Amino acid sequence: MIIGRQQPFPFLANKQLYAIVLLTTPKGKKKAGIVPCSNDVFQRLIEIPTRPGYFMLSEELILHFISKLYPKYTVREKSILRVTRNADIDASDIKDEDLDYRDTMEQLIKKRTRLNPVRIELSRSINHKAKKLLSNFLEIGTDHIIEVGTPLDLSFVFELQNMLRDKTALFYQKRIPQPSKDVVSIKMTLYRVADRSKIIEALIEAAENGKEVVVLVELRARFNEANNIGMSHRLEDAGCQILYGLGEYKVHSKLCLITKKNGDSFSYITQIGTGNYNEKTSRLYTDLSLMTADQAIGNHDESSGGAVDPISAALIIADKTDVRRNRVREKPKANFDKHDRVNYAVTDAKLKINVEKKTIALNLQIDPKICSMYEYFDIFLGRMMMCRGAADIFDASFKLTANGSKVL
Repeated sequence: MIIGRQQPFPFLANKQLYAIVLLTTPKGKKKAGIVPCSNDVFQRLIEIPTRPGYFMLSEELILHFISKLYPKYTVREKSILRVTRNADIDASDIKDEDLDYRDTMEQLIKKRTRLNPVRIELSRSINHKAKKLLSNFLEIGTDHIIEVGTPLDLSFVFELQNMLRDKTALFYQKRIPQPSKDVVSIKMTLYRVADRSKIIEALIEAAENGKEVVVLVELRARFNEANNIGMSHRLEDAGCQILYGLGEYKVHSKLCLITKKNGDSFSYITQIGTGNYNEKTSRLYTDLSLMTADQAIGNHDESSGGAVDPISAALIIADKTDVRRNRVREKPKANFDKHDRVNYAVTDAKLKINVEKKTIALNLQIDPKICSMYEYFDIFLGRMMMCRGAADIFDASFKLTANGSKVL
């Protein structure tokens, strides 16, 4: 494609690779051409026939022979180009109350494909006039045009990894999960999963085998929204219970709880980590993971949130007494919900433990101009009662003081 009067500058899709070539006609006129390089027809890593074990990227191969696409022109400069478009989407932009959250996200994803560019990456240097041309066509400042000097899309590393898979010294031994008749339920969060996720297949299989599967899916995982929406449809069709995020907060937690029945009792396996449940990226990234059968971590009274042992009691007290102003993210006070308002109203909070007297005391200072005492206890009284129950595990008493007055 040569850009000119008969052929306007094409739409460049987000994160796709293109070759840009600066040309000169036999009469000396200057032109520019754009060639798409992203494709699903052949692999990006192409082995060089005369040098076994050596590879080049398909876009570099296209760039190398690009003069053959323009035989009547002289190639002056060339580069691989990639455009990054704005990815910020907000579910509140869609006002249709008949749409559920997933349908809303599907509409926003379609809208995002044409959002404004925020960055242009070049694999090679091109002249300032050509950069200005790109800047005008894509309506972006020249300071947002970056010369990278490296491959613009590093996903080919996964292809390299597959080629080296037979080098057993480079990889951990694969561990194959075994089905268990004792498993009652699987509950987990999902943020970013692989395109053909084995995690999803395992959850679907578990649901089809009669296990209770509850999955919290974060639909706003940037650039993975479409994948997550499709994945949530598949899970729902298989009988899994799907939950969608927490309002304006993204759920980045990586948690999995497996409940097993052992005779007349239950046991729990809990996994807490920093890495996504993504078998593709987990081959590249280093993350921390805790997998434990400690019943204090996985077990709690679901009807009351009551503590069952000292560890769960300590967790409850630490969590439920954590009320403070700086928990509220910066935003206009007019947009505060009641939880924001209550937290923001707490100007001082101190938790004191007296081992000798066996007391756990929470002392609060609450600004009544921001939040009334009634509003505070409407939200937090149940949590304070949970703390009182947790303190009983330590044979201690829980005390609460607000603005100098004893409440509990």
